[in-house]
Amino acid sequence: RRSTQYGYLGENLYYQSGYSSSGGIERRSITAFAEEVDDYRFGPSSNSCTRINGRVVGHYTAMVWSGTELLGCADVSCDNGGRLTQLVVCQYGAKLNCQDNCINNLIGGFPFCGRNLPKNTSGQTISRCSDEYTNSGC
Repeated sequence: RRSTQYGYLGENLYYQSGYSSSGGIERRSITAFAEEVDDYRFGPSSNSCTRINGRVVGHYTAMVWSGTELLGCADVSCDNGGRLTQLVVCQYGAKLNCQDNCINNLIGGFPFCGRNLPKNTSGQTISRCSDEYTNSGC
């Protein structure tokens, strides 16, 4: 989707189909997006975002991207003969995440700040995060 204010919007999609109840789809979708943090690494060069083994991390980086100014999410559930299909769509008003500017837009003040970041020779995490986040044991 294109917006006059932001150009192309960022978008996260979550889809689920099965015989379960409709409750909790919003929490499951956000949790699934956030769990991509385990497949994300900062670096190794040029302040770039790195995916481990080619896994998807764009949903996670969209959630924590500092350039995001607006966020809108919607969900829909459809019963197809007792089989429930659910979809969550979140759109972000921001410039694209992880293009060349990760250090300025991704690192600094979010709960997963200290996870998976490079260490210096003393074993300390290298980041612009406050100690509150870097040492939180996330």
